[in-house]
Amino acid sequence: MPQFERTHPFSDGNGRTGRAIIAYQTIRRFGFPAIIQVAQRPAYLAMLDAQDTPALTRLLAISLADEAGRRAAM
Repeated sequence: MPQFERTHPFSDGNGRTGRAIIAYQTIRRFGFPAIIQVAQRPAYLAMLDAQDTPALTRLLAISLADEAGRRAAM
């Protein structure tokens, strides 16, 4: 995702497009989206600003695992 944001530096709409790409990819692969919780938002935005791909990858993995667990408990 940081590569997309860097490649397409639009002043408006990049975040929405990047989130749509992540949602599409995770739904396609796992059957559900990675959901960033409200409490995680400041850290998520800081990771995006810093273009910290390893941290973003870890956060998305945690989010996917949390969502998988929530769905399994249904």
